Amino acid sequence: MHKSFELTVRLTLQAPLISSGGGDATRGLNRIFYRNADGQFALQGSHLKGKLREAMQELLAGGAIAGVNLIELFGNENRAGHYFPEYAALRFSDFILQSNPAVPASQSLTRVSIDTQTGTSRENFLQMTENIASVGASTEWEGKISFFAVDTDQAKKLAGIILLGLKWITAVGAVKGSGYGRLENVMQVSLAPCQPRHTFPSKPVSQRDLTLIFTFDDDLLIGGVKKKKAVNYLESQYVIPGAVIKGALARFLNELCGNTVLTAGIDGSNAEVHQHFEKLAEHFSALHISHAFPSSNGSSAAAVTRAVTVPFSTARASENKFFDVARIAKPQLDHQGRAPEFMIDWKDPEALNKDFGWAECEIINKTRTAIEPQTRRAHEKKLYTFQYLTPYVARPANSKSNVDRSKVKWVAHVRLPELKTAQQQLLDDFCLAIKSGWQFLGKRGARFTCEVVPGHVPAKINSHEPDLLVDGFAIVALQTEALLFDGRALAPQRDQINLFEIYQRYWQQATEQSCDLERFFARQKLWGGYLAQRYKLGPHYYPFVLTEAGSVFVLRAKDAERARTCLQELKENGLPLPEEILQQIAAAGKAPWQACPFVRENGFGEINLNLEWHWNNSFPAANEGDQL
Repeated sequence: MHKSFELTVRLTLQAPLISSGGGDATRGLNRIFYRNADGQFALQGSHLKGKLREAMQELLAGGAIAGVNLIELFGNENRAGHYFPEYAALRFSDFILQSNPAVPASQSLTRVSIDTQTGTSRENFLQMTENIASVGASTEWEGKISFFAVDTDQAKKLAGIILLGLKWITAVGAVKGSGYGRLENVMQVSLAPCQPRHTFPSKPVSQRDLTLIFTFDDDLLIGGVKKKKAVNYLESQYVIPGAVIKGALARFLNELCGNTVLTAGIDGSNAEVHQHFEKLAEHFSALHISHAFPSSNGSSAAAVTRAVTVPFSTARASENKFFDVARIAKPQLDHQGRAPEFMIDWKDPEALNKDFGWAECEIINKTRTAIEPQTRRAHEKKLYTFQYLTPYVARPANSKSNVDRSKVKWVAHVRLPELKTAQQQLLDDFCLAIKSGWQFLGKRGARFTCEVVPGHVPAKINSHEPDLLVDGFAIVALQTEALLFDGRALAPQRDQINLFEIYQRYWQQATEQSCDLERFFARQKLWGGYLAQRYKLGPHYYPFVLTEAGSVFVLRAKDAERARTCLQELKENGLPLPEEILQQIAAAGKAPWQACPFVRENGFGEINLNLEWHWNNSFPAANEGDQL
């Protein structure tokens, strides 16, 4: 197998220097130096990556180095035109200022453009830039560059090429043409195999069920949701989909086992991975990994609970209190004769997140742009601002202290497929994969530490009682998005769509005709773009129609024994795809995971049954007789 190495590098830069691209400017300053989540001055890893690539292009053109594949090392824009980059072998951390430089005489530097006709300052061309060190002072910055290599000799060879490229760089940061950020020295601090700090149980209680608790060392970017009316501003998701976790593990396995195609599927035909992780490769598609939810509590694994999605059956009454109406048989007014307000009417849709166990994640903005190689100016239409999640829980209002800041714990459940034989080998393969250096997750490869816990940690809110049916009913709450019907098939009859009949048909399929739908509280959303193009179920583009997390379905059992069996299977494994979509996938000769991104093995369709919330916070209806 290959090994993951970390090259620690120290750069000496001469002041003045400025590298922004983070937060907003402050009073009296047009441009401030970028700071990370800990308030440290930092050079973004993406900036050093771009500078190194530019330097190595020049070295290749001059014949100083040979046999270097820049696309393999640094990645490339996808040739299909979407904004997802192709994989890069090199991963860069931010470079952090290591020591306090000499105190500058002034906290700002002034720059102005002169009008050539009048010889005076040009209108609106006066700029005040933050000054972090005295002019001429040396500043030291340290960061890590990670990559895979066959052995130490190959790692040393690649490290030598990287250091040569870094030494070819003349200046770092912005305003280089005016003498800012001159590079004085490049020094290798260390080169060593990665040693992740993951922890494992000494003896798992179950050979199938595990919990993964992630804490991050870097800022995290998940997905990339474009903000309305701002096409160059992308927000991170707060939930890490199981598909992202599983995809990151798949890429790591390919890198670890020396597969040159990092996007190759993990199955029995993947010879490189199969050689080292036989059972994991054979059963990778059947591996269930749930979404990772940011948890708001628990200083240790024993105290951690998993967040619960706020159900859409939650409403706010006239007393400005929150109640649940899932058990109310028909629309009701409260005791003051007012109609309840549902989530779409709330000014603060996250008002109950803390009560349901969700951490309030701290966010940070980073701005990046591509540089046009001829003019050395920002590339037209390639300036993006990304909203990242920092590793920390958000500070209280008006607090700027970094003391005793707690990190967010992201909690995901894992369920291994049940094997008649070799169950222990599959568990050993899975744990060995994590131990072997898996430590990057998300779009920009955020470093994480993982704690593997036997069994599944409990949910923040318990079930009302152990029985899956209460008085012959089951209240099902979606924890993650689910694909419950084929929206394309409904398009010709969109004027006659009856959602109750659509959901009734699905639940009858999912419960083997043992349950009927009594009522529901649900929202739908379209999911298209790249995923809809890649996973087209027909000749034409059509977005998926997903039922949103938080949707609630009240089911009435017709056959109690069979209903309990079906509901238990759905609770453990999630909701399956509807039969009409499975038939289309089978007709195409593909496995579900190859033709649809929203399979339950990727964390979609996770459910909770009969949450205590529905009983403890039942809506105070005027007519109590209409309550289940």
